Order: sequence, then C-alpha cells, then structure tokens
Amino acid sequence: MQKVGPFQPWTAKEEAKLGVLTDEEMARQTGRSVLAVRTRRQRLRLAQKNPLRRPWTRQEEKLLGTATDNEVARLLGRDRGTVCDRRCQLGIPHYQGRAREWTLAEIKLLGSAPDRVIARKLGRTLFSVQNMRLKSRIPMRNPAHRYWTKEEIALLGTMPDHDLARRLKRHPSTVVSKRMSLKIPYLKPRYKAWRSEEVQLLGKKPDAKVAAETARTRQAVVLKRRKLGVPNHFPSPRYWTEEEFKWLGRLPDREVARKLGRPIKSVQAQRSKLGIPNHFPMDRPWTKSEMCLLGKRPDKVVAQESGHSLKSVAWKRTALGIPNRFVEHPWWTEEEIEVLRRMPDKKVALKTGRTVAAVKAKRVALKIRHGN
Repeated sequence: MQKVGPFQPWTAKEEAKLGVLTDEEMARQTGRSVLAVRTRRQRLRLAQKNPLRRPWTRQEEKLLGTATDNEVARLLGRDRGTVCDRRCQLGIPHYQGRAREWTLAEIKLLGSAPDRVIARKLGRTLFSVQNMRLKSRIPMRNPAHRYWTKEEIALLGTMPDHDLARRLKRHPSTVVSKRMSLKIPYLKPRYKAWRSEEVQLLGKKPDAKVAAETARTRQAVVLKRRKLGVPNHFPSPRYWTEEEFKWLGRLPDREVARKLGRPIKSVQAQRSKLGIPNHFPMDRPWTKSEMCLLGKRPDKVVAQESGHSLKSVAWKRTALGIPNRFVEHPWWTEEEIEVLRRMPDKKVALKTGRTVAAVKAKRVALKIRHGN
C-alpha cells in the first residue's frame, strides 16, 4: 500500500474498517501510522474488536467512572488501558474523587505546627492543609521558617555570616540571602581578600611582622606566601644541640633528618660544616670494573662484590640495557598445576609464591579455564 501523505482525510471505506481490523493491520492497508489509526478510532469512539477480549457487561460498565481506572481494572480483572478505552468510548468522565469534610478537631490543629507536619498527621495533602488554613484566616503560629526580628537584622554584617548563622541557629544560606536582600555590606568577612600592597610585603619582612601589619594570622601569611612561590628570606633559626650533633654521620642523612625533625638539606649542610664524612652514600658512582660485572654474574653476587644494594644493581643493569641471564624460574609441579585448575589466579599466586602474570601465562599455555 502506498504511504499516505500528511493530513490526508479519512474516507468512508477506511472509517468502516476501524475497529474491525487491528490497528496494525489497518495502518498497513491504509499506509498510515499506527498512532494515526488509533487516534482516529478513539475519536470516533470505536472499540477495537478483538476475539481474545471478553465482551463488556452492563454491570461492568456501571462501575466505570465510580473509581479510578486502576481500581476498576483490579476489580474486573482487566487491563487498565482496556478500562480507560471503554470509559472514553462511552463518554464517561474519569473519577474525580470525593473531598473529605474537615472536622472541628482538625481545624483546631491548623497553625499549631508547620503545615507539612499537620498534613502528615491528618493524612491530607500539603495543598489541602494550606488552602484550609488560609481560608479560615488562621496564622501560622509555629512556622517552619521563623520571621526575622529587629535584633537579628541589626547583627547582619557585623560578623562573618557563618558565625552569625551559628549564633542565631539559622542556615548560613538564609543569613546570606537576608543580608543581600537588605543590601547590607559584608564588613567583617571571615576571609579577607589580599590587597596588592599586602602581597608586596610577602618575603620582604618576616611572616610574623606581615601578620601583625595585615591583621592576619601567621599561618595565613605562610600559606599565601607558599601559594605564590615567594621564598622565605627570614627563616626562624633553630639551633643545634649537642645531642643532635652526636647523630651526624652515625646514620644516613635521611634517617637523621626524620629522627630530628629537620630538613635533609639542613642535616647535610651541618654535617659538611663540621667535616663529618658521609659513611652512607646514597648514590656512589659506578666504576668501569663494576659495570663489567653486570649481566655476567647474578645481581646478588654483583651487589656483594661491589658494595651496592641489590636494587641499585638491578636499576643500573636495566638502565644500560643489559639483560638478566640468571633469572630463576622454578618449574611447575603437578600439585601446583592441580591448584591452578581449582582456584582463581590471585589465590594460586599467593599459594605458590608466584606473580599473577606468571599464573595467567601458565593457565593460557595449558589452556586451562579459570577456577571457581
């Protein structure tokens, strides 16, 4: 069937078939959309004749409109859409519901608490409670949002908004909104913006003096100076004690710095100043004879003969691109392969002392599926 253009009028033959054929079949024969067919059929109040649907009785039709479509569908054992279609076909308006009369006891409760609380207590909607209270001209004696007093308004702008909100037991956004609505300037904010004159003082004077001149805390000055990357030209001196001098050279500089709570550069400078040699060099230069051993002997043997750490030997060999020809790969036993069949890779790695990558590679090589 050729597709019909938009706004194509319905013919008498097409309308005669509405309800006799299914909407899908009618749409296919007329070249219209299923939605257009269904809309035209509902406007003509024609029910779709379906042999699978049971016919409507007079008793069932009398229930239409007496309750919501969901309740009628549940009582009749029908689909909600079927009930809605039949009600629209008969021109029956939908159920509006019945307004519950207000009692004197319920009206006396209005205004004694927030409307939302009253609505929850009486089992009514919030709009119904508000409407009845306004009609009865009952003021809200206990509102959820209390009114501002003259004393509270006088405090706006005299202290930071968060401090005032805590003092008045209000939300900070409420205090900010009230202050801005009254156009009250923020005279004493908690965080003052840095002026250009104050920024120029950073690093030129000690942090304590800058804090006193700008009426800020010393911590605020230090944080601002570090944020701008301004060095501290007036560090507070911390003198070395005799007990601290005893640790120099006995432990690595990093350990001494951690133990004394000083920067590592300070420890290195003090040790060099006193002429104490460094018995724990971190990066001792490699000699040619030591580099010739890399890759020709195991890393453990090279570390013992050269005096370097095992990690340093492995890093130097990798940096020079020398492969490790002494890697030990233990063979898989029958018991380990049986464990591989029954357990996940992580548990197999923990049980066998291997890496997860090695376990996965062995599983792929043996074509073993993942264990439970």
